[in-house]
Amino acid sequence: MQQDFLWVVLVVGSTFYYQIYAMTPTGYQRADVDSHRYKGENIMQKVLATKINTVGYLNDLNDSRRNPNYVDWDPKRTELMISEARHGWKPDAVVHIYNHTSPIFSEDLIDQVMANLEKQLETLQTAPDMKVKNPFDDGTIVLSKADQQAGFLNHYGDGKKLIRPKALAVSGYRRNSVGWVANAVRLKENMKPFTEMQTILDVYKDRLALQMACIMENVGQQLGVVTLGVADKLHASRLMFHQGCSQKAMRDLFKDGMGQKLYELNWIDNNFGTDFIDVCLKDPTKFGPLKPTKMREFRTAFQTVRDFDQGLVEIDGEDVTEETIQQARAKATKESVQAYFRKPKTGKNDPKVAAKDAVLKLEEQSPVEIIREVVRAYKLNDLERLNKYIPYAKAINEAIENIMADAGIKVAASSTEKKVKGKTK
Repeated sequence: MQQDFLWVVLVVGSTFYYQIYAMTPTGYQRADVDSHRYKGENIMQKVLATKINTVGYLNDLNDSRRNPNYVDWDPKRTELMISEARHGWKPDAVVHIYNHTSPIFSEDLIDQVMANLEKQLETLQTAPDMKVKNPFDDGTIVLSKADQQAGFLNHYGDGKKLIRPKALAVSGYRRNSVGWVANAVRLKENMKPFTEMQTILDVYKDRLALQMACIMENVGQQLGVVTLGVADKLHASRLMFHQGCSQKAMRDLFKDGMGQKLYELNWIDNNFGTDFIDVCLKDPTKFGPLKPTKMREFRTAFQTVRDFDQGLVEIDGEDVTEETIQQARAKATKESVQAYFRKPKTGKNDPKVAAKDAVLKLEEQSPVEIIREVVRAYKLNDLERLNKYIPYAKAINEAIENIMADAGIKVAASSTEKKVKGKTK
């Protein structure tokens, strides 16, 4: 009696939590990472109990995984099967779904789901016995083909036939892949099959929005139970890039360093005709040494040459010279990119950067006001405060050079000859 009461409290409490979570700006809307790309709109504003057989899973839409076909009984799938056999679909494992209210939804996708289910059910008619870990003791349970079929039909149907889904899932693929096995175990143990899960109905306006939602569930492990590996991130980033994902969105999704690195590598593949993503998918260790700053140099060179050839920029003898164009042409070649990829610099010989604490101390310790002001802007993450010095750049630079010259200290040449453009970013 006491255990039943605690279980009711858990269900109600979890549901209430997710209702609040779904309605708050820091909850579901956390993944609106790009102002011009729409991740998904929560139209129900709450978590709903949903029949599992009304939600379809299509592995081809699981963009967060390079290999979304869950077949092997790895430890995590076994753990999930045991959990579901004991407790059913846990109330805190909320699944995001979408239906006909989303422009990207189609009945053709549901047809694919049904075709896959019918094929799998047909395979179970001649399936060998399946041995799985017993969720209730240290032994094993043997599921006959009849047991497996019963679990499958109770999970994806009404126990006698399959039910056509009305919606598609965004998350919970791995959990779903073991659900029918867990129900087969429950039926064999004379327990009722579990038939409901908690869902949130969303609207996705385009394919990229759906991809970002799917990936976010695993990057943030909202429902995903296994973190994304390098191969998964490479695979997902290429799908997103081809859908027009911006660098900002990719950096927000995968964090700055990783997102920038993935974006630059995709940009190079797309514009230089290389296949570095495929190479890294086969051997993820080749991805590690690559530097986003170095890859961005190739992109900058490519864009410089393109803009010059299209007449968008002209040689002015200052910012654009014949020498800079020649250097860009030498760098913006497939051969140069491939040479870097074959032997990327590891950064071991890069000059050491001053420790952050030592830099911040200069705000109080430096006797030079302009140095204190720069450190202050860095500390406050407000570099725009330095823009006020731009109109006086020439005068400031000349004054500094004159002072240093009088002191017999050589400074960088031509600092006053550079043309000041724009504002500090």
